[in-house]
Amino acid sequence: MNKYDKYNKDQLIKHIEGLEQQLISSKYGLYWDKSIQSEQNVERVKQFIPILKSENSLKNSGANQILVEGDNFHILTAISMIGNGNFVDLIYIDPPYNTGKKDFMYNDRFVDLEDGYRHSKWLSFMHGRLKLAREILKEEGLIFISIDDNEQANLKLLCDGIFGKQNFIANLPTIMNLKGNNDQFGFSGTHEYTIVYSKNTNKCKVGEFNVDEETALEEWELDEKGYFKKGATLKATGEDSAREKRPYCFYPFLIKNGILQTITQQEYSELYNPKTAQFNDAFLQSLVKRYEKAGFEVIVPQINGAYGRWRWGYNTSVKDIDEIIIINGRDGSTLYKKQRPQLGDLPTKKPKTLFFKPEYSSGNGTNQLANIIGENDFNNPKPLQLIKDLVFLGCSKEGVVLDFFAGSGTTGQAVLELNQEDGGNRRFILCTNNENNICTNVTYPRLKTVITGIRPDGTKYSDGIPANLHYFKCDFIPNVGNADQAKYNLVEKVNNLLCIAEDVFNLVDSSSRHYIYQSNDQQKHVFMYIDYFEEKSFEEFKKKIVDSKAKTKIVYMFSTDNVVDELLFKEVKGVEIKPIPSKIYEIYKDIVEDIKRG
Repeated sequence: MNKYDKYNKDQLIKHIEGLEQQLISSKYGLYWDKSIQSEQNVERVKQFIPILKSENSLKNSGANQILVEGDNFHILTAISMIGNGNFVDLIYIDPPYNTGKKDFMYNDRFVDLEDGYRHSKWLSFMHGRLKLAREILKEEGLIFISIDDNEQANLKLLCDGIFGKQNFIANLPTIMNLKGNNDQFGFSGTHEYTIVYSKNTNKCKVGEFNVDEETALEEWELDEKGYFKKGATLKATGEDSAREKRPYCFYPFLIKNGILQTITQQEYSELYNPKTAQFNDAFLQSLVKRYEKAGFEVIVPQINGAYGRWRWGYNTSVKDIDEIIIINGRDGSTLYKKQRPQLGDLPTKKPKTLFFKPEYSSGNGTNQLANIIGENDFNNPKPLQLIKDLVFLGCSKEGVVLDFFAGSGTTGQAVLELNQEDGGNRRFILCTNNENNICTNVTYPRLKTVITGIRPDGTKYSDGIPANLHYFKCDFIPNVGNADQAKYNLVEKVNNLLCIAEDVFNLVDSSSRHYIYQSNDQQKHVFMYIDYFEEKSFEEFKKKIVDSKAKTKIVYMFSTDNVVDELLFKEVKGVEIKPIPSKIYEIYKDIVEDIKRG
């Protein structure tokens, strides 16, 4: 039964008017049918507030890294409450490509090729997540999105609407299979895409590769066609180098005043008789003498004293004579082919719009993951070097990287290895569900192995990389919508989010009314007062602040109106006061209202 069969006349008219209004209001842009059944994960946020519940921590010094298990819409909603507009430097995601082959699930059902709402479901799914992602991205932040032809055009228009067309930076064809996929119809597919947007192009900066262009180009020369260098010798070598193997590749070249020439077509035709399969060596000898007498150097291909052949036929040599290099030696001139740069042969500091390195091959991702955790069921993990390059280009050494389609955790490994290579202090936040136990059996074991250097089977993978990995699960509390909500539910359970916001995870003191956290270097203390003002407990809390030796002191206080009376701390120097959690709750309510508006 069609859903419209249940509509009465007035409902149908209202629905049609709504569609017309949407078309009128969006004179140009992307439209899709939003009347499909709303996503259950989105609807849940209207009744329940997502929070993060700590599962375990892996402490190995270094930067604090975050892995969150749960639906990414819920996790993004939670992060939005503490990172609204100024938290994340770079977002990289590899969302479902919506191929119709059980790679995209909507409301617990895979969307197949025959689903009439296939693209609308995907767009609705992505729209809500990208809107939340934009909110937590810094003004100078960037987002990189991997995609293929199934949704690339739709995604581009969707991002134009969310991030603004003026903030589009690039749509990079990204070579994942240089040989090409011959199973594709018409053309052998070699690439996917990486779509790049900024939150504000006027404030963002795209990095450059560490390439010494002068050194990289030293071996190359430049002509009117571009760069070239000496390639293979033009003379054939090996078992098939005799002229009898390819008689049409036997002819002399002429050089005069450093200029390479060919003999004439008529002279060439006299060198070999295809009917008799005989070479006319008498004519060749007379030809050589005539040209030498005229001042030419004549080069006839020879191998071990016998006549050989060239790699090219006569017609190719005539057409591409400017693709041949003359190298002068003691025994005369030798001819070489010009080698033109192939894809990726000319590295430059500024990244190119065609994104390629041999290391980007999709097969590398599978091998890299198997080398870390052994045989597994995760399909098509992204190659490590691709994500390392994107993080390098899009994030400073002190930045925060968010991947809310984290999959096998390639982004996490990329951040860890970059930090090790350049002394950076980047942090990642990875979000993934646990469908088919991916988080517990793939993502977490991979990150743990990279950090500790020990594989799940106990064998050594590496010497490890210093980092602290904090593993959270998304949880929920009821949204009762009043002040007591903030005091009794959200205040006591928001501390993990505040720890992520402040990058402090070491709990050094707590009571029924407060938490005190310390940074890894002990130079930062975060104080959370989680009850209404009560003089005795507050004075004890304040004394702990005064006694702290940390250089940075941040105090979170409960406040119903998002304002904390700083006079309460007038005798405490060097303290930054922030309200909780009413402010967080208000942000959450704004998010829900925005979700309801679509």
